[in-house]
Order: sequence, then structure tokens, then C-alpha cells
Amino acid sequence: MERPKFVSHFIELAKKVSRSGLHPRHLVGAVLVKNGNMIATGSNSHKTHPLMGNRTMHAEVTCLIGKRYSDLKGSTMFVARTSKVQRNVGMARPCATCRGILSHYGIKKVYFTSENGVVEHIKL
Repeated sequence: MERPKFVSHFIELAKKVSRSGLHPRHLVGAVLVKNGNMIATGSNSHKTHPLMGNRTMHAEVTCLIGKRYSDLKGSTMFVARTSKVQRNVGMARPCATCRGILSHYGIKKVYFTSENGVVEHIKL
């Protein structure tokens, strides 16, 4: 189990990453860590495409872009959601699709912010 200070550090980093998000309503940031080292970050964005319409690319997925499976296996992800104006923390539990993708890439655990500011985790 990770130390509380370790978890807190990477959740705070995920909050900072969330503020770089380009989505018009939701600011979500993700940080991928392996062996105590950050290996990737990602934030959600609002994508448009003439054939597909409006889509949101989730922070968890943008964090994986360009990474090899072998580099991700056994890593841990930290996900945080903040509000645009007040920087309040919100629920950032990965959706079922993201959980499936993360599990497929060998990510073992995800820490995320809850609505009341408590950091929770799930094992994949």
C-alpha cells in the first residue's frame, strides 16, 4: 500500500494538471506513476470532428497516448477533478470504459478524488 504522503503528492499534482484541461465544463487531470516516478500526465478535452460530432476525451485516456503497454504494466493512476471557478474538488472516479482501458494496459490501482474531497481508490 502506498504511503499517505505519496498519494497526497500525486493527487495534488493531478489537481494542477486538471487546470490545464480544455473541456468547457469539467476539469479533470490524471497522473500515471510507476515505481514512484511520474511517467505521464493527461487532462480531459472537448474534441470535435465533422464525422463524429462532439466528444470528450477523458484525462485517463490522454495520459496513455503514446505509451507502450510494457511501460504501463503495474503502474498506478491518480485522477482529480476541480471546478473551473472555485477550484473545488469533485468526483473523479473513472467511468466503466476508462476502468476497462486502464485494466487492459496493466494499471493496477487508481486513486481519485470524491465529491467530499476524500481520496478513494479502486483496484483493477
